[in-house]
Amino acid sequence: MNSKFSEAALAEIHPHKDYYDATPEELMEWIGNLSNRLRCLETKPPLDYNPTSELSTEDYELLLGVSRDNFDKLIEFTNGLKNSANRSKRKAVAILLIKIFAVEVIRPF
Repeated sequence: MNSKFSEAALAEIHPHKDYYDATPEELMEWIGNLSNRLRCLETKPPLDYNPTSELSTEDYELLLGVSRDNFDKLIEFTNGLKNSANRSKRKAVAILLIKIFAVEVIRPF
């Protein structure tokens, strides 16, 4: 026996239930909800930083720490970055700014 666990502690360990009991109606509702969410993501990405984006300059400032105009100017200096199959260079720069801005906001004083 492992010296770190007592017999009483080992007796308290119960197997994990690897399934969920659902009625056919609950399952159909869950599948419908998931399908609707996926459809929404296909038609409109959650955060879109393309020039035609509906994000306002306030959204840019809140998420990235810079205005939309300043973000557009920053993108002009990213000639070395290329779009990939996973993300555009605008999205890559936005992700970097979000990370930098988040660290600055939560850094203790």
